[in-house]
Amino acid sequence: MSEDAGAKTHSIGTYLDDGSMPRDVEALEARIALLVSFVGGILFEVDVEGRYLAVWTGEPHLLLRPVEELRGRTVKEMMGTELGAQFIATFQNVLRTGTPQLIEYMLDVPAGRRNFRCETRRTPRRADGTEPQSLTLLVRDITEEVELKAKLVEAERLAAMGLVAASIGHEIRQPLAFATTSVEVLARELGASGPATPRATEALDHVRDAIQRIGGIAASAGVVAPDRPRDATTDVRRPIDAALDLCASELQGRAKLVVHVPALPRVRLNEGELCQVVANLLLNAAHAVDPERSPANRIGVSASLSEDGTKVRIAVEDDGHGIDPAHVVRVFDPFFSTKAPGRGTGLGLFVSKRIVEAAGGALEISSRLGEGTAVVVTVPVSTAESAPPSIEPVASPERLTVLVVDDEPAFLRSLELVLEDTHDVVVCARSPDALALVRADPSRFDAILCDLSMPEIDGVAFYGHVETLGLARRFVLMTAGAFTPHGDAFIRQARCRRIAKPFTLEKLLAVLSAVTAR
Repeated sequence: MSEDAGAKTHSIGTYLDDGSMPRDVEALEARIALLVSFVGGILFEVDVEGRYLAVWTGEPHLLLRPVEELRGRTVKEMMGTELGAQFIATFQNVLRTGTPQLIEYMLDVPAGRRNFRCETRRTPRRADGTEPQSLTLLVRDITEEVELKAKLVEAERLAAMGLVAASIGHEIRQPLAFATTSVEVLARELGASGPATPRATEALDHVRDAIQRIGGIAASAGVVAPDRPRDATTDVRRPIDAALDLCASELQGRAKLVVHVPALPRVRLNEGELCQVVANLLLNAAHAVDPERSPANRIGVSASLSEDGTKVRIAVEDDGHGIDPAHVVRVFDPFFSTKAPGRGTGLGLFVSKRIVEAAGGALEISSRLGEGTAVVVTVPVSTAESAPPSIEPVASPERLTVLVVDDEPAFLRSLELVLEDTHDVVVCARSPDALALVRADPSRFDAILCDLSMPEIDGVAFYGHVETLGLARRFVLMTAGAFTPHGDAFIRQARCRRIAKPFTLEKLLAVLSAVTAR
């Protein structure tokens, strides 16, 4: 087939002067298009200047322009100067070296914003042996692949964050554990010298409450397994009042506070947890209003019963700056915050949502930019009143010999002090030494308390040795959080009694009584 002066060519044949193709070339074009449609992607042929010579695809929605509008145009015209220049440089390099190259890029096409991978090769020789000065581009849509990689990276990041959070939670709860028992020792010493003054009693109660809340925050953030009774019930007025007291300094002078909390049924949620949730919401509201507008600002706290009587609804509303709609979907993400730097950790709503949902409730947020935000907590009503907690710890009726294994000296000493009036305590900071004592006289100890995270022989391995000696019933695992798969799997198996740090004397004595119960 001769090539007329006015004819246009590409690698598979010649266009006629009127722009049409001979029938054999047209048939070949159709076959290539069918093949590309089957394989997927887009096949381009371009010259050294980046001009489109031919286009084949079964996915026209991925093209910037229809095929007929692309032919004869250049990549710079279609993709812009910057990306086009990158393609031209790649074309020249492929022609010079003969080595295929890849480019990944993003474009807005009729199908939306998509990610593409382009493989550029020299166009194969023609049937007559001549080598065309053009390139063949195979372009594939890799949007799903890119999104999947991003999700994997995010999953790895969250997993790493979870490990760090778990280790931090462990370090937080360790000192809380001996602080808790030391408070019990102080309370006992104060009582030994006569009735404690109201101020001393109140101060101790505040310390106990603070320790419980710090431990609760660590547990609610998911860094440790919470050790709380899930059948606890609460009068919502008490935790709301407590939250208002805690946040008084932040609320003062910022807004007019409107509170409406009538008498309502008890809800199925721990009192400290509900106080924590409401306090988080009040602090968010306080930081959302403009102090320059005070006293025109308003923060409302209300509680009501659902129409069917099965749930209590607690709402915290403000008329502050509101939340950008683009951010509303992310406000429950850990470490995401719309506050100014230094004003928050980004954990308040994340933790609050986990607490409420764990109790079978829901936490929802609605906001309008420039108008304010409303957060509604819905908690199930309790179907039964819980028994009031006992005032005095219930000690075991007999004096026990207790072995305590922990690598924290301050914690060991605090347990010695708090138990010395009721039990004989032997402490070991090294697990191999403790195991040697047990093996030397298996009948010596009525109860064995061992920390999960121990160097040399950890709590899981220690339990295995104790189990072999037939003493599994006497074993109690103490834990400030399992942040390894090994420890977490053991806890989930629930093979032995467990007590979570920090624990109260009442809780400890109850566990010891259960160990020796026949």
